[in-house]
Amino acid sequence: MASKNKSKTRVVPTKKTSSSQKTTSTSSKLPHSLKVSDVYSICEEDQFRFTSTDEIKDTHDIISQDRAVQAIEIGLGIRKPGYNIYVSGYEGTGKTSVIRRFLEKWSAKSPAPNDYVYVYNFEASETPLAIEMPRGEAKKLKKRMETLIKDLRDEIPSALQSEDYENRINAYLSAANERKAKLFGELEKLAKSMDFNIKSTRLGIETIPVIDGRGISEKEYGKLDEKQRTEIEGIRARLEPEVLDFARKVRNIEEESRDYIESTRGELGELIVGSLMDPVIQEYKSDERVSTYLQAVRTHILENLLDFVVNEEEEDANAPEEFPEERDRFRKYSINVLVDNTNASGAPVVIESNPTYYNLFGKIEKNVEHGMYLTDFTMIKAGAIHRANGGYLVLNIMDIFRAPSIWDTLKRVLRNRQAFIEDMGEQYSLLPTSGLRPQPIPLDVKVILIGNDDVYRILYEDDEEFRKIFKVKAEFDFKMERNKKNVSAYASFIATRASVENLLPFNRTGLAAVVEYSSRLVEDQRLLSTKFGDIKDSSPEQQGDLI
Repeated sequence: MASKNKSKTRVVPTKKTSSSQKTTSTSSKLPHSLKVSDVYSICEEDQFRFTSTDEIKDTHDIISQDRAVQAIEIGLGIRKPGYNIYVSGYEGTGKTSVIRRFLEKWSAKSPAPNDYVYVYNFEASETPLAIEMPRGEAKKLKKRMETLIKDLRDEIPSALQSEDYENRINAYLSAANERKAKLFGELEKLAKSMDFNIKSTRLGIETIPVIDGRGISEKEYGKLDEKQRTEIEGIRARLEPEVLDFARKVRNIEEESRDYIESTRGELGELIVGSLMDPVIQEYKSDERVSTYLQAVRTHILENLLDFVVNEEEEDANAPEEFPEERDRFRKYSINVLVDNTNASGAPVVIESNPTYYNLFGKIEKNVEHGMYLTDFTMIKAGAIHRANGGYLVLNIMDIFRAPSIWDTLKRVLRNRQAFIEDMGEQYSLLPTSGLRPQPIPLDVKVILIGNDDVYRILYEDDEEFRKIFKVKAEFDFKMERNKKNVSAYASFIATRASVENLLPFNRTGLAAVVEYSSRLVEDQRLLSTKFGDIKDSSPEQQGDLI
């Protein structure tokens, strides 16, 4: 440490030799010189009880960040809304490494979260339903439904096109046609007795007057005199109620035929669908939401059995390509596995290095077909927030502010504790568009933001929501005291990095040089730098300074 410069000027009076002359005497005291120990603290090699660092066991202990570690432990231990963590500190102080190590430990002690699937909403197709399922069950349900629909596509057409079914329907229709023919014969006989012919057309029953044993045309009818036309219309008026009664009876027969066909088809469908679906519904009876969904699938299939019958036009390879909604009419029975935690052994830890809007919050993909943008619930994709649900999500604060809407959406998601999936393009569109509005998923995630202290102060002072959502701050110090304990920790750190990165070991002289260089970085011989990134990744020029 340099002492303060002290200088003093003193004026000494002397005999006056002449009235115009004065003599001044000035004396100055120069600063004292500094010792080497005042400006440079040598790291003594004798304190190391080893020859080289390969004699030291690897360690991943956190070096001299006790306050930050305590804050992180508190934040991770409080599993309540708002206790997300902001980790501040200089670059290279090991924030990300420490967070990753902590989360690996906490994750191993936490249970793996459940799976989530999206399914078709038969009551409101624009709002796909989100269903939570026990871990590993989502993939099983997806496979089970694929097998079920494949079996139904084989069994239903086979049954509806079987000889027994067709004979049964044809027999009923034949009997119905005989009844209609009998009614028509009776009406025709009645009309003949009244000098009228009966003709069935697309528009209904036409009554034609008969004169001299021959039905007359409209032109001939117009040439009749008024008396003849009045007489004919009088008879037609008596015949008309009988014609209307015949038409009513025919409609009843046709309605009965349709009802019979639908009833017979429904009975056959109930038999087939029930035999295939009831065991699946029974399997999931303990899961109310899945059971309700399967019941809805069962009802929809029974109401749309003809969708499973392939007609001749569809079998024609030369037929024009059908519209996607027709081609994919079975897609509504698919299961979209949004989050699959089958192989998870603990709570998920997601470190998102590229937090774009869609990477973070998920997206709804679209296909362009026939000049149209088409989508459906199977194109809903999860984001990092969904994959981290039930666990931990690590983000860099500067990455978040590089893209619009991310910060506001993140706050809204954490505040509402619901993971929305929205099309960001619709938010900036001048014209509203119709699209999917997936049901949000309940969210239970701990978010850890990594940044510097300047950004923290700006957010804390200017963003009221930030203070409510990120209540825990863990601040990493860039320096620590230079003592035997911390010098020993430096030796362990260097030994570990040399082992991990397959480098040559350091001898005691090299290790002492690193310790001295660390003090130079922090510009204080009493301290050591905790910016281990700078120590580990120092440039060749810096490495030359160590020698």
